[in-house]
Amino acid sequence: ICLIQELELSKKVFTGSIAILLLSIFLLISGCDDFSLVDVLTRDIFLVPAEITLNLDETIKFEVSSGIAPYEFTEVGNGEVPEGIYTAPSTTGNFIISVRDDRDRIAEAYVTVVEAISITPEVVSTGIGGVLEFRISGGVIPYISVIPTSGLGSVSALTYNVGPPEGYLFYYEALSLGIDQILVTDSNNQIAEVIVTIVDNSNLMIIPDVAEVLAGEVFSFSASGGTPILAPAAPYIFSLVDAPVGAEDINPDNGRYTAPAAPFTGIRNVSVEDSVGATAEAIVYIVNELLSINPSLTLTLYVGDEFTFSASYGTPPYIFSILSGDEAAGSIDSVTGEFIALAKDPSVTVIVTDANGNTSTSRVKIKN
Repeated sequence: ICLIQELELSKKVFTGSIAILLLSIFLLISGCDDFSLVDVLTRDIFLVPAEITLNLDETIKFEVSSGIAPYEFTEVGNGEVPEGIYTAPSTTGNFIISVRDDRDRIAEAYVTVVEAISITPEVVSTGIGGVLEFRISGGVIPYISVIPTSGLGSVSALTYNVGPPEGYLFYYEALSLGIDQILVTDSNNQIAEVIVTIVDNSNLMIIPDVAEVLAGEVFSFSASGGTPILAPAAPYIFSLVDAPVGAEDINPDNGRYTAPAAPFTGIRNVSVEDSVGATAEAIVYIVNELLSINPSLTLTLYVGDEFTFSASYGTPPYIFSILSGDEAAGSIDSVTGEFIALAKDPSVTVIVTDANGNTSTSRVKIKN
């Protein structure tokens, strides 16, 4: 009976394949083993992973389980995927990857493409007692944690704001001097970070004192130090200096500034005043493209690897540096952007600064 069943299975699945049939008979002569080669080779095939969430332009290699080579990989509706190496498109959406093996068996995998999680702004300064507003975008919601790593400040609960700015917001209160890192994790275990430098605020400060803002966009200023106005009034008064009436505005109570619409570019000055008339000013550079470090997504290197970062937009010349505390893991040429991985580290932050003091950051993971 066992021999008949094995031969029937071979005929159905491997019709015309004499080599496989003879090998199966050999196994049967040796004893009707539960672990039969025909049984293994006739199981359903699977793509690994069967479901995955990728960032825009992220690359992954799909593997086949229980199939018979050669394999033909395709993205449904978009053609071949050579050797199963798939690069997500530059647009979000849901996609299907299919594989066909040598016996015309088919398996599928389901890909969800999302924007990489990010926090705005990425690098900012404030004084002790300063409260900063941050916006999270991209990634896979819900966001599962918002954690300051050094204990120099505290964060509020994450809330959704209908705008402007629209999106998920949290607030950070600076408590002690130093450099703090805030990590946000989404439901796909992707991480975004922001760096907060907390400075001495014994004198009135406007934060930041230099800013780069996209034409038509909203940017929030804050202040610290000086002699704040007593509640229930707002502690400081914000205003624009010598700006044309009607082209732009700033909320005097919370420092939320709306830049003039594109294609305008230029320089503006924002002022803050405390209860005794002391003032501080910030320079605002209004641009059509923000300073950007390339690449902006997380880069993975191995110890000893070299990689050259570059920058776009902003105002050259650019200066490249590594976040204080990360220097043991890597070094970078401040002019050329050439980075050398020195030691294993899950998070090394590379910063580019332009001539106006604006910054953009990238993260490097270093493996052995």
